Amino acid sequence: MSSSESGMSKDPAVPHPVAIAIACFLAISMYNVVELIFIIIVTFKKRNSLYFWSFMVATVGIAIHAIGFLLRDFQITKSRFLYVTFMSLGWYAMVTGQSVVLFSRLHLVLYNRNWLRAVRVLIITNAIVCHIPTTVMTYGASSSDPEPFLGIYSIYERVQVTIFFFQEVVISGLYVHEAMKFLQIRAIRGEKTNHNMMRHLISSNIFVIMLDVTILALEFSNLYDLQTSYKGAAYSMKLKLEFSVLNRLVKVVQPPRSTYCNHTNDLDGTIQLESVDSRNKIGRSIADKMQSGYEAHVKAGGARYFGDCPDLDVPKKSLLRTTEIFVTEHGKSIPWQRPTNGA
Repeated sequence: MSSSESGMSKDPAVPHPVAIAIACFLAISMYNVVELIFIIIVTFKKRNSLYFWSFMVATVGIAIHAIGFLLRDFQITKSRFLYVTFMSLGWYAMVTGQSVVLFSRLHLVLYNRNWLRAVRVLIITNAIVCHIPTTVMTYGASSSDPEPFLGIYSIYERVQVTIFFFQEVVISGLYVHEAMKFLQIRAIRGEKTNHNMMRHLISSNIFVIMLDVTILALEFSNLYDLQTSYKGAAYSMKLKLEFSVLNRLVKVVQPPRSTYCNHTNDLDGTIQLESVDSRNKIGRSIADKMQSGYEAHVKAGGARYFGDCPDLDVPKKSLLRTTEIFVTEHGKSIPWQRPTNGA
């Protein structure tokens, strides 16, 4: 198989019309990356969640991926090791990062731990099976003697693109299925926003699947240069759409917040209640007493169907909402003083 068919060669040369299209796709990718980073910085107030870091890694990965192909396709550098490294690292973060983003919000609507564990294993397995062999063949196809690697690289490139396509379809399918079940239960209340959310959820995922199908079509059409540059633009659009869908779903899933709340988390549904101070009023002969402070945090554990609980004899479409309450105590030693009347 020729280097043009496989998409890799020792010294790649891109025709002028194709170069214009590549430049447009790379520009779209970088523009969306800048916008996504701004959205992340402004929106996320708590930055220690899997969703935040996977979103950040996937976004930065798009930029690194675009830089790698910019260096290669326009021959800005002759260092094959440099641009292949950028291409590979960006690809890891962009593709697997996107799947981790999808996985990190599954818990909002899916409460079966076995399914969540299976999805986690799927992501890790596909990352190992697809990333490592493809990286070895990419370096080989870009080496001074690429011929032994070009044929196998072309075949495995199509295999890994197809695997990642079905991986994202599976995760998105689980998400849509469980979200639709949840929203249908909520729709019984007659809330108009639920119907709007269902339409938005379905249309958004159809659009995402269409983007993935176009990536597959370009790959199987032997348009490697266009496919690799278009992939970054497609993944950046998917991330923007993903963020929009999640924000709307969180507003539906989260229960109404108490008027006594003075602090809320941004995306995980945690509510911090007012601190409660208490003083020990027992044993007043002791010179020093402890002033104890308690902080209560309420976290919406989500909702699950009674149909998933075989031990409960209730209608199948009933809904169970769980709430987790965390109480922490902190204190300091202060002298106790007897209350006095008057001066």
